[in-house]
Amino acid sequence: MADQEEEDLKMALRMSMQQHESPEPKRSKPGDDTREVLEESLEVKNRLLQRELMAAAAEKRMTATKSSAVSVLKSVESVKDVKISGSGDEGKGKSVKLEKCKDKGGNLGTELSSVEAHHLFEMIFGSEVSKDVLAQWSNQGIRFSPDPETSMGLVQHEGGPCGVLAAIQVIENVQADRDDPSQPLVTAPFGHASQEIVNLLLSGNAAANVFDGKMDLGGGMFVNGISTPVEVGFLTLLESLNFCKVGQYLKCPRWPIWVVGSESHYTVLFALDTNVQDENELESRESQIRRAFDAQDQSGGGGFISVEGFHQVLKETNISLPSEKLEHLCSMGFIVWSEFWQVLLDLDKSLGGVKDSTGLMGKKVFDLYHFNGIAKSIVNGSQASSGTENLMQRPRLTKLRVSVPPRWTPEEFMADVSGPSGEKQNSDEISKPEPPQHAPLVDCIRTRWNRAVCNWEGDAPSIV
Repeated sequence: MADQEEEDLKMALRMSMQQHESPEPKRSKPGDDTREVLEESLEVKNRLLQRELMAAAAEKRMTATKSSAVSVLKSVESVKDVKISGSGDEGKGKSVKLEKCKDKGGNLGTELSSVEAHHLFEMIFGSEVSKDVLAQWSNQGIRFSPDPETSMGLVQHEGGPCGVLAAIQVIENVQADRDDPSQPLVTAPFGHASQEIVNLLLSGNAAANVFDGKMDLGGGMFVNGISTPVEVGFLTLLESLNFCKVGQYLKCPRWPIWVVGSESHYTVLFALDTNVQDENELESRESQIRRAFDAQDQSGGGGFISVEGFHQVLKETNISLPSEKLEHLCSMGFIVWSEFWQVLLDLDKSLGGVKDSTGLMGKKVFDLYHFNGIAKSIVNGSQASSGTENLMQRPRLTKLRVSVPPRWTPEEFMADVSGPSGEKQNSDEISKPEPPQHAPLVDCIRTRWNRAVCNWEGDAPSIV
């Protein structure tokens, strides 16, 4: 059995290193009719065989004896150290070529023991992973889209690895960063990438949470969040539903690129203009106050702090509240961010507030782009609504026009703006945007720019 397993894995590895002319995009659970079409392609036949062989070999490793595990490791030794070639235009639409690397002394590295290999496998997949989940991960690879419109993006073949494809960066010190190292990094039963994997790739730390720093649970217990600034950020639909709070490190990365998480998928949001990250006067003051407020928030991002913590925030941010407003905010024994912010909106700048009589202090307009590597059904550039006529599979790229209104709500911004005498102000002074459009992605964007309204052409951007 060990010899047969070794041969199966060798064959799968050889097939995985072959270049493919144009990778098939991801399909969500293809049916019998789709599979008949796929089988017409020799490339797809090879990939399906590769998936079955690699998944079977991985499945056998879970129950194999120590001797069979050692046999598998020896068969992998020849491809443990590889480098990626074929970058640039010639790499678009083709699989990444793997080449064996040796140092000057011809050393291929240290072989993993069977115990280490088994521990690594269980750390990633757990002990109850299915053959289908193993197949969808082992078949992925790093391949660029062959479509000219989305050629800068990676194509996803099966559900699960999207969290890895959406953020490729550095891996280090995984177990030490995790709150619960006993749990697998690939979640059951669907094989999705966990938040720990995404955070690992974005920040280099496999924290399970998205808030800044650590949270003290009492009794000497802490849970880890993001501890340092990041190059690429993260936004999530779950924050708009009040299930979590994303900290400033992930919301304000060095570059205007964000991994976007939904309930079941990860996609990418980015801007070509780095100035979208620049803060205007209102945003700068709001960020300063919010950081001080969040530093006192021990609720896990719930948006409220103690009276003692509130007085510390007022001191750090030089805010002087009238006695009646201070008494009102503290009357419940805790202070909620939304109520505090409303008070600041009506508090003069000289007292530390952000009251703006012009209504123009927070105005911003910019473009964002959203890329979804999961294939969608397209008919002449539009998502199919019925039937299977003229269907094609391709990743999707959507351009969004984002307007952050100068008023405090989109509804107020859309309303007619009147001056002190009741006459409408000059249209050149305050211009109205197009009627806003809505999709779940907009809710994610509003966790970063909380008054944003968005517009796009064609189908709504999808984050699933």
